[in-house]
Amino acid sequence: MKIDEKRQAILDSSGHLLIEGGPGCGKTTIALLKAQQYAPHARAGTARPLPEFLAGGGPADH
Repeated sequence: MKIDEKRQAILDSSGHLLIEGGPGCGKTTIALLKAQQYAPHARAGTARPLPEFLAGGGPADH
């Protein structure tokens, strides 16, 4: 899978994030990839607090 610079910046960031976008823009994919980054820590017993992933379709959902 090819990740563009904008999405890679999201994956490289830490802390709280709010990802908004329309259907098919990759919100779920980014959430799954971010969660995948935490899996090795959980397996090793060095788990960090997990972020909360909230998905929304954009301004119409607010």
